[in-house]
Amino acid sequence: MIVGGACDFLLDFRILVFGSLSCVPVCMLRLFVVLTALFNNNRASSSLPCNSIRDTYITITLLYGSTCRPPPHHHPTPPSRMSYFLPHLPSGWHVDEAIKSEEDRVVVIRFGHDWDSQCMTMDETLYAVSEKVQNFAVIYLCDITEVPDFNKMYELYDPCTVMFFYRNKHIMIDLGTGNNNKINWAMDNKQELIDIIETVYRGASKGRGTIMQYFLAVLASFFAVSAAVPLLPRAAEMANATEILQYALTLEHLEATFYASGLAKYDNAAFTKAGFPSWVRGRFAQISQHEAGHVDFLTKALGNESVAACNYSFPHTDPASFAALAGILEGVGTSAYLGAAHFLTDTTLTEAGSILATEARHAAWLHSAVLKQEPWSGAYETPLDLRQVFSLAVPFITSCPSSNPALPLMAFPTLKFTGPKNGAVTLDYQTNQTGDAFLALFTGVNTLFAPIVNKTAKLPSNLQGTVYAVVSSNGSAVSDDTTLAGPAIMQFPFGADAKNP
Repeated sequence: MIVGGACDFLLDFRILVFGSLSCVPVCMLRLFVVLTALFNNNRASSSLPCNSIRDTYITITLLYGSTCRPPPHHHPTPPSRMSYFLPHLPSGWHVDEAIKSEEDRVVVIRFGHDWDSQCMTMDETLYAVSEKVQNFAVIYLCDITEVPDFNKMYELYDPCTVMFFYRNKHIMIDLGTGNNNKINWAMDNKQELIDIIETVYRGASKGRGTIMQYFLAVLASFFAVSAAVPLLPRAAEMANATEILQYALTLEHLEATFYASGLAKYDNAAFTKAGFPSWVRGRFAQISQHEAGHVDFLTKALGNESVAACNYSFPHTDPASFAALAGILEGVGTSAYLGAAHFLTDTTLTEAGSILATEARHAAWLHSAVLKQEPWSGAYETPLDLRQVFSLAVPFITSCPSSNPALPLMAFPTLKFTGPKNGAVTLDYQTNQTGDAFLALFTGVNTLFAPIVNKTAKLPSNLQGTVYAVVSSNGSAVSDDTTLAGPAIMQFPFGADAKNP
């Protein structure tokens, strides 16, 4: 045994632990681990330095704590055995110390109850990955009944919640679930969890306080869209012009491939058979050249940091559906450049503005000359932010080269609708949010809100042209944090005799 001298405090610690043996066998297990470790260390070296013992003591106090959990018969299901092998934080002080003590690793804390079925599943996965992520992350468990200190602060209302901390800061994550600071479901796929933890570490170590992340393999089961675009964690704002240009190039690749593949599929005879004048396909060929030119320009501007084209799937079956989809893509492209304008610097603003103007011309020609609809929606074009545009583009992307630089975006959950019927639309979307929800309608530079009741929203009567809709938890403002699903594209045709302010 290790006694005497400046290390007598260990004896007090053992007495403190022995004092807790009346709880449950878990404490005996912890005590056995502690004493065995100390005894083996002493056998290996009869002159174990006191500072090594002190380090062991601090680790034991932090990782194993003496606070016992209630015995299994207090709960309907006994705790997962893996919860015993993961370090528990038995008090608010231990939680604070765990978060503050790590300088170079992400602190992962599972808040919940060992006996809860969701936590049991999560604990199995956390234990399975703990060694694989130990170089950049450390994992703890915390019982929210024994340690209620953080329940209100972090809104720990779910049965099982996983949160991330780095250098004494809470790292927000955005996984498109409507809750942008934690994982509040059980994960049973180890590689998925490793990917998320690694992404959090990569982002947090670069000083990013919010992690926006999307993996096809990780989250395809949660979202109704699919993508294979590699994405990096990032803060809510874009960091530099390079990322903006990569974002633009990703969209231009999509458009360029859309036109090239469509024109290869439908010849002049196909367009004529579909009822289009002979010159329509020629104009499409010119647009295809424009998009290829945009790709070439952005690729040269980015140099070694450019992104290559992905593989795509476009749901058109004839020249008519090809033209209709072209109208949608050109409208989204126009809104994308307009929405990203405030991120641009003097060195990229002119070129981006030039592309924006051309995209708008494409959209106007398609909607009026080809589709025989209105060439505009109103006096002002509608801007869309980066994630909104990406959410609309993602369903067309099936895979991307692994060598592509990671994009700093992820898609929102899908929003579908039927109608309008009797002035209302029926909405189809998935969310964990249980409070009020609103249908936010983007038209020009205005946002209109309609309350959602039983997945139905009554629309304003003055909508015209293209309107983008998202589901928001806030009835007066829309942000990434409040967006629950969307965007969806709604069309409200109007004639030449209509007022169009």
